[in-house]
Amino acid sequence: GHRALALALLFGFGALETVFLTASLTKFIHGGYLTLGLTLVIFLIMVVWFFGNRRRLRYNQANEQISLLDYRNQLIQLSHDDHLPVFATNLVYLAKVDHQHRVKRSILYSILDKRPKRAKVYWFITINETNRPYDCSYSIDMLGTRNIVEVQLN
Repeated sequence: GHRALALALLFGFGALETVFLTASLTKFIHGGYLTLGLTLVIFLIMVVWFFGNRRRLRYNQANEQISLLDYRNQLIQLSHDDHLPVFATNLVYLAKVDHQHRVKRSILYSILDKRPKRAKVYWFITINETNRPYDCSYSIDMLGTRNIVEVQLN
């Protein structure tokens, strides 16, 4: 029943596709190779672009991460510098801070360079996705200071 119907459809569509393939192969000889060649060139460009982007991102990630621990004293000094106006009492950054307390260089650049942003407390909040649907936990690390808070929300 069903097997005979499936085989009939397979052979029917197979015959139709074979007719289209043979008709198209004659076009290949008369210039269809140009379209195929351009398609291959574009495909190769996209493959090189994809893998080049992945390599560039991996390189930048290694060079763009700096440790909060290395800038701890600068943040403490900035917080206590009375010559600068207070930018905010609590300055909160939603940032991906890893287990070695590394953060993007641009975040600390925005705090410390050009116009330093003086705050009483600097918050670095990371939101982590977990595999457990109803998992709800957090951890707080003050990095041995009174004005730098690293929060990990799970």
